[in-house]
Amino acid sequence: MPKENITVGQEFGVYENDLSAYDFSQPEEVFNNLPTKYKLCTYQELIDFTENTYEDIVRRVFTNYFDDIDDPDAVYDCAKLHWLIHDIKIFGLSYAPQGILIDKEFAPHPGTFRFVALYMENKLYNSFPNQKIIIVDKQSTSNFKSLTFLEWLEECTKGFLRKNRNVRIMYPREQQLEVQESNNFHDDCIRAHAEDLFELFHSNAPTIFFRPNSREKLKNSIIDNLEKFPTKVFVESIYTLPSLCDFSGVSVFIDQDVILHQSIYCFISQLNFTDSVIYTSDKKIFIFNNSHPDVRKLSVPIIKESNQEFLEDMKWTAHSKELPDSIKGDWYDF
Repeated sequence: MPKENITVGQEFGVYENDLSAYDFSQPEEVFNNLPTKYKLCTYQELIDFTENTYEDIVRRVFTNYFDDIDDPDAVYDCAKLHWLIHDIKIFGLSYAPQGILIDKEFAPHPGTFRFVALYMENKLYNSFPNQKIIIVDKQSTSNFKSLTFLEWLEECTKGFLRKNRNVRIMYPREQQLEVQESNNFHDDCIRAHAEDLFELFHSNAPTIFFRPNSREKLKNSIIDNLEKFPTKVFVESIYTLPSLCDFSGVSVFIDQDVILHQSIYCFISQLNFTDSVIYTSDKKIFIFNNSHPDVRKLSVPIIKESNQEFLEDMKWTAHSKELPDSIKGDWYDF
């Protein structure tokens, strides 16, 4: 049987990584005539070579979400990013993100949120330093491995968890090709995740708590605009915060001597539905999932009769998560 001739922009199916049914002569000719170089490197090699960071994308996505929670695009983007941040912890990335390298700046696309999720996971836990990244080296400034057309196409289409995908080789920009996925039913996961995200936050921005007389001081050291957040003052135990929110939504404690270098949304992005509370190892920042079954145990009478070991060692929950020391000095100081 003759092979099907694939042209740039034509959709074709990839079943279990098998490309043998197709003739890619036309896009290969386009590829070979491009002045740009397609290269392959690991995540760590790319980060060591470049200078940009990606926390601001997290801030922008979460800000858009809470600014307009009825905007389908804002909801979809936030659900997708949050889903990827937590999905990658279990499964890793199923195939290599792509992006453009210009001098020392890397712009991930397609797969921007997948790359940002990878960045966040490696920032905190350095879990996937050897994840492959496909780059378009616009100025040939790096010494990363150059790819032939077939090597590039195979890297763009291999390693995924689904057994088949519909993809296109696209020419969306001058002097650049991209492999883009047409559509898939994993979008259903994102839509379901959006519903769970709505339930997690109870459709409201997290409530930020302060000790008396510390609000004005913290306003000058927190990167986000506090006017975007509901705020409350409290005087008792940190563990009373969920009850002060009627065990609804998400509550945040930031100690009065903390200086945030990154958005509080970077911390909040690490709270998953199954987490009861996440906190920094120095107990300077707490983020409670107020409606979690373990958190609902923290009634005021129980807190008053409990000793500090029970509370501070998180013996009231099996679902707490301590954020690693690797973010201290980078995301916050005190």
